[in-house]
Amino acid sequence: MNTIFYSPKDLVRKKKCAPVLIDIRSEGEFFRGRIPGAFNIPYEPECADKFEKEVVALTRKYRDRNFVLYCSGGSNSLMVLRVHEKLKNAGVKTLYLGYNGYLDAINNH
Repeated sequence: MNTIFYSPKDLVRKKKCAPVLIDIRSEGEFFRGRIPGAFNIPYEPECADKFEKEVVALTRKYRDRNFVLYCSGGSNSLMVLRVHEKLKNAGVKTLYLGYNGYLDAINNH
């Protein structure tokens, strides 16, 4: 797995020092189901600069933590990291297979 990915299995195993999770899905999707403790910062291409600033602000606030973006299946959060070099440079990763991968990891744990 590439170093920009964070494993759902690792997320399920880590109770202490868990990463800061950023759910980039819409508010509606977030409220229907989310990973406990996640922040919801919906990604909309037309507001990309605002999104990037909010995520970078979180990385500064929680400097001692890892950061993981997630969407439903992993492809949108991967696209966001590919577009936003600042986020990659800040060490932000994407959750492999997204929220669906997390649900699979929970069910198989």
